[in-house]
Amino acid sequence: MATIVKTLNLRAASFALHQACSKVLPAISRYEIDPTTPEEKKRHIIHSLCKPLSDCLLGTHESMSYGAALCLKALVDSDNWQFASDNMVNKVC
Repeated sequence: MATIVKTLNLRAASFALHQACSKVLPAISRYEIDPTTPEEKKRHIIHSLCKPLSDCLLGTHESMSYGAALCLKALVDSDNWQFASDNMVNKVC
C-alpha cells in the first residue's frame, strides 16, 4: 500500500496512473481473500487496503485525494467489499 500511496502522491500522476492503481486494489483483495480465509482476517485485509487511502482523502494534494477516491471506489465496487467492517464502511462511504 505504501507504493500505491507514493505513486498517487507524485506530482506527475496522471489519470491513467490513477486508473491503473485503482485496478490494483481489487486485484490485491482477490488475491489475498479466498473462501477459506477466516472472517476476521478478511476484515483485516480490507482495513489494511482502505486505511492508508482513506487517510489521503482529506489531504491538501488534490491529485492524491482524487486517486485515493478512485482506488477506494474500485474496492467498494468489488465483491470483497462485503468483508469491510461497519466502521470502515462509515469512514469510506
